[in-house]
Formats: sequence, C-alpha cells, structure tokens
Amino acid sequence: SNATKHLYFIVKNGAKIMRIKSKLPLKLYNLSRSFYIIVIILPLSLLVYCAAAQNSEAAAADGIKIMSINLLFSEIDDRNKRLKIIADHVAENDVDFVLLQEVVCGELVKTDNSAKDLKEFVSERHNLKYYVRTETESIPIPFGSDLLRVGNGILSRNKIEYSDAKKLPKTSESEVFNDYKLDFRRNVMMLRTTVNGYGPIHVYNTHLCARCKIKEREEQLDVLLKYVKKEGNYTPISA
Repeated sequence: SNATKHLYFIVKNGAKIMRIKSKLPLKLYNLSRSFYIIVIILPLSLLVYCAAAQNSEAAAADGIKIMSINLLFSEIDDRNKRLKIIADHVAENDVDFVLLQEVVCGELVKTDNSAKDLKEFVSERHNLKYYVRTETESIPIPFGSDLLRVGNGILSRNKIEYSDAKKLPKTSESEVFNDYKLDFRRNVMMLRTTVNGYGPIHVYNTHLCARCKIKEREEQLDVLLKYVKKEGNYTPISA
C-alpha cells in the first residue's frame, strides 16, 4: 500500500513534530499525504532531523510542521492546478518545511522548475515567503540534453544557511514517458537552517528507487545513511 512507501527518521531530544490533517483531494489528484511520524517504514521519502538545540528557549507550542508530497513528474497537463491546491494547503496549515519529490525541469515537462513554481504560487496567492532548494538529475533522452531533469526539492520558511546533495547508486529502475524509456538517477539532498526554539537543524529529503530490487534499495539506503552521518558532524553556526 502507499502507506508502506515512506521512511521518516527523527533524531532530536524533546522535539515536537506536528501532523497536519490533509484536506487535499488526494484520490482525485493522486497526491501523497502529509506525514509526521517517528515510525520507520519502507523508504520513499526521508526526513532526518538532527543537531540538538543550541539554546534554552522553549520550543514553539505548535512544534515544527512538515509536509512531504510527490509532485508526480509525468502529470503535466494539470500540474499548475495541483500546485495551487498544494500552495493553499501549505498556507492554511502554516507548514514550516515542504519536502518535494519528483520535482521536474526541462522542455519535455514544460517548466523551468516545478518546485519554484510552487514557491511562486504560495507567494502570489498568500503573500508568504519561502526559501527553496532543488537537486535534480538529468535523465538521458536520445537527441537532446537536459530536456528532462527529475529530483527533489525543499521549501523552507526559515532562511537556508547551507545546502548540499549526494547522488545515490544507480539501479535497474526505468519508466516509460512520452514513448521514452527513462533511466532514473536518485539523490539525497539536505539543507541547514535555524528554527526558533530548536536551534540549528539539518533537513534531508530523498526519493529512493521504486521499481527496483530490494538489494538495490538497500544499497541506496546504505549510502544515504552514511551521508547523513557525515553531514551531521558539523559545528553549528553561531546565531
């Protein structure tokens, strides 16, 4: 089931993570739900929340609100309609971090960057400022370069101090789109920010292979966790 395709990994003493009840027409648009869980399930998206708060200020009463959603790279015709619905949901629920999978760029999908499109809709429709980072990988297509890029993105209400990414091992996964057979290359992205009441944190977002062998996904997960461990060993930036 769809509920078994998500992995969230929360590491923080005393952190309060709020779940947002989704009001999106999920069945109609096939959008993934919002999850705020501490249970490890079969991975598709990953949030790792690390680095202890560096101050004694109490956490905000409503905690940190996180939303994760797959934008569906191949759904082009109604993309802007779906992005507006997501933008309204983000604003209505005061979401702090929006983790996006299947962010797309390129002529084949008719947008420069779908994550930035969402950021603009939130700004235009609700006058809210979000910072955005994306990490996309070029998908090889005959007779053209950079016609299609697919990857991950993060929208943050807090200023992004640093961001980075790492490619995950290539797998046998492929998908057919517009008569092209696409070989996907996955990555894990991270950003560092400071949240009032929590201090400096790292936020990680990934989309592990879906149509692949279990061993291939395990290899991706192994690289991902080593990357998280490496990036987690940092000296916090002074406020």
